Amino acid sequence: MDEPSSGQRKTDLRVVKTLDAIRTHFEQLVCECGYDKLTVARLCESARINKKTFYRYYRSLDDLLAQVQREFASEYVGLTGHLRIPEDAGEITRRFILYSCETGGKSPFYEAVTCSSAFSSIQASMIDDVLESRRVSPGGFGALSAEEASVVISFLQQTGINAYRQWVADGKRLSPERLAGLTAGLVEGALEKVLR
Repeated sequence: MDEPSSGQRKTDLRVVKTLDAIRTHFEQLVCECGYDKLTVARLCESARINKKTFYRYYRSLDDLLAQVQREFASEYVGLTGHLRIPEDAGEITRRFILYSCETGGKSPFYEAVTCSSAFSSIQASMIDDVLESRRVSPGGFGALSAEEASVVISFLQQTGINAYRQWVADGKRLSPERLAGLTAGLVEGALEKVLR
């Protein structure tokens, strides 16, 4: 196998550095001023690139935001993709809480996007990405109709997110493990009652 020339490595390194700068400054600016006030011009100024460079990689800020959210969703799916609904709903919820607490602790951006209602369309997209990968057990909902099962799945999706948001709003005073156990227990108890 041929080694890339030093010119090719430099080009690749420049691309990597440019994309890293765009991402880093994007996340910082979203946390500082909010997504709704961010412009491509402001991002490019902060990242020290021109608009043409930004548009070489992204069609819009929405595309960049969607890419970042897909990356978060993909990481979470990697941790839970083998689990099934409704049988593993408690474990899915527990892992979501632990993933969110850890990721939010490392990335103020993740926390901001997950907790702010300003990002509801991107949050919905992330949930859809996760759900598409989720295995729903045929017959796992027993006698519930498809419409009732849909309501249960919606409840499961929102419970973890809402618990994480409340934990952040309350100043993160519970340990992540306690929050995860409490939330998973609530999900399991609710499912047990509904699916009997």
